[in-house]
Amino acid sequence: MAYCRGEDGLLDVMKVGKEQDIHYWLQGRIQQHGNKIKVILVLTNTKEGHIEWTTELTLEPTDQLIGFRTGFLTWLETCGLPLPEDWAAKTLWSEKTTLEGLGFLGRALEAFYLHSSWGDKGPLDLELLDRAVSTAPASYLAHDLKRWILYKNKDYMAAEESFQSALKVNSNGLGAISGLMWCAVYTNDEEKAYKWAIAKADIRGESREAAKAFVAKKMNNR
Repeated sequence: MAYCRGEDGLLDVMKVGKEQDIHYWLQGRIQQHGNKIKVILVLTNTKEGHIEWTTELTLEPTDQLIGFRTGFLTWLETCGLPLPEDWAAKTLWSEKTTLEGLGFLGRALEAFYLHSSWGDKGPLDLELLDRAVSTAPASYLAHDLKRWILYKNKDYMAAEESFQSALKVNSNGLGAISGLMWCAVYTNDEEKAYKWAIAKADIRGESREAAKAFVAKKMNNR
């Protein structure tokens, strides 16, 4: 929590990256200025010596976060990590949110990580996510995180409904499609499981047969 809220120093990413076998480590700081947020990002290559890139971007909800994401993709290209053009286009959905909605979303995400790593086995409280969704009802990111919390709480029917809401906002939302696949697996709905596995494979440009084999294995192991 201290790290997430800027109350602690930055991690030794070279050390931690090597320990956890992470090739590229992205970290940053945010500063609010009125209705905009300044985002300072640092990308570190931990595998090939201490290679580091830094950029400063502006995030503002009025352009549905498209300017921020476009700038981020351009920066990745200068770092030697270009995203294929068709993939890049799928990352630029209209994210209709507000700074208040992003605030609730960030705190909910922090609570989700803390509960997943150190919390008890009981259900995670949805209050922050409900506030994020009610504040920005057309936000893909809010619906996407809410359905993963519902999924973690094993409320698969509610999670599926929320995943569907997320897809209405962003039809290429891989997180939502993946969630729908897993909900189908855990509710033993073979037809839906294959349907969403194929949809996920198509967006990622992967083999449909491999996706179907993966689902079959998971369903047989349940």
